[in-house]
Amino acid sequence: MFIECPIYSAAQKFPTKIAYQISDKPWTYETFNQRIGRLQISIRQLHLPRNCVITLEARTRSYASIYALMWAAWREGHTVLPLDPDLPQRTIQQLIANSQSVLHFGQHSEHSARHIPLPILETMATQGLYPLNAPPVMHANTMATVVATSGSTGSAKLTGLSVGNLFANAAGANQFTPLNHSHIWLLALPIHHVSGLGILWRCALAGATVAPQGETETWIDSMRRIAPSHVSLVPTQLQDWVARYVAVPSLMTVLVGGAETSLAVLNEATSLGIPIRLTYGCTEMGGQITTSDIITASQQMVTYGHALPHREVRVASNGQLQVRGDCLFQGYWNEQVWAKETTADGWFNTGDTGKLTQNGLEITGRQDSMYISGGKNIYPEEIEQIFWNQLKIYTCVVPVPDERFGQVGVAILAMNPEEKSPIKEQLLTHLPRYKIPKYQIFWPRHISHESLKIPRFQLAQWIKTEKKLIPLD
Repeated sequence: MFIECPIYSAAQKFPTKIAYQISDKPWTYETFNQRIGRLQISIRQLHLPRNCVITLEARTRSYASIYALMWAAWREGHTVLPLDPDLPQRTIQQLIANSQSVLHFGQHSEHSARHIPLPILETMATQGLYPLNAPPVMHANTMATVVATSGSTGSAKLTGLSVGNLFANAAGANQFTPLNHSHIWLLALPIHHVSGLGILWRCALAGATVAPQGETETWIDSMRRIAPSHVSLVPTQLQDWVARYVAVPSLMTVLVGGAETSLAVLNEATSLGIPIRLTYGCTEMGGQITTSDIITASQQMVTYGHALPHREVRVASNGQLQVRGDCLFQGYWNEQVWAKETTADGWFNTGDTGKLTQNGLEITGRQDSMYISGGKNIYPEEIEQIFWNQLKIYTCVVPVPDERFGQVGVAILAMNPEEKSPIKEQLLTHLPRYKIPKYQIFWPRHISHESLKIPRFQLAQWIKTEKKLIPLD
């Protein structure tokens, strides 16, 4: 199955509409399509192997042509691996080597792939002819993107998504959340994460405008300047917005996902009139799987909504959520082959536990983070949610060995030690005693607590060497 490039399609329908609003530089769909065409020619002139991997440091605020490069690579049948530019160079080099990349766009050249500095990319996108004589098409089975995600082992997993996967995810999302050529989507999430990547496809299919966060602005300042109709956020961003609230009357939809959202923050946000839709998703499904209706301030039951088109969700006998559909990834890269970890009938185990109700999906925890204490199953997410919702303390709970109970919990607290007050008695009003962590310790400075997901593996490794555990008081 072949898919006409959605940027080309939008350029035919809405040539003068803005495709990308990069700071004060608007690119119409016609202009953006031409940039992509020039980069296609430049890529062909490099005589790359067929279906090869191209890596790029996703410095999208400084080098706007990175967006055009991704579409050009997809049209040419290549695979793009966008890299977090804040990663240590040693990690970037390892990802380039592990993915067998043959071409790298970035600021550093100490690696195995052919290197093109990012400033040259800008030149490649603006010079030369645009000789496309036929509509550019992409094969649905072509591997479009590799996303580096953290796994339960702590090492990055290279997750492969095809053109068809990304197309199906975006098309299904757009069927549920209204989006058209008059809308503007503020890109406040990184494109090296699937949540940011999906926005590029959704806007292209709808002919909408992608407006990345300004290079020297916070995302809130960009939102105030751009006046978007749509934005996707993680819960920490929503919390920041509520804390320094500015009204944005143009907003129609605020998607919030990537982690558990505090009910207190959610209630405050909805009381301010922020039009929130909660989402549940994973990299292996190209992003969104379920999405709720807009949450109202008076709503009694809050869920993640129902499965979007092209997706299925079920709960296995062990309580684990399983998913499948046209969005389901092609596999993890594992020494020359793509290995897809699914059941015989095509279901993928997400590792999350939950339940499906008439009102929608509820998430109860992560199966792979569960530990057993005194013969009882403990799900850290349940405890972390109480810390956050009731005490406003961002927390990660990890187990440590215990002679009597086998394992007990340690609460790693992201807060100022001088501001801490006794919390054990407060927890006992919400949790049974056996679920209360035995120890506490403060979050280490060298591990960020502002990432899209709790860095559970890193913290579990760190806690093994930490001898200053003190009883939770």
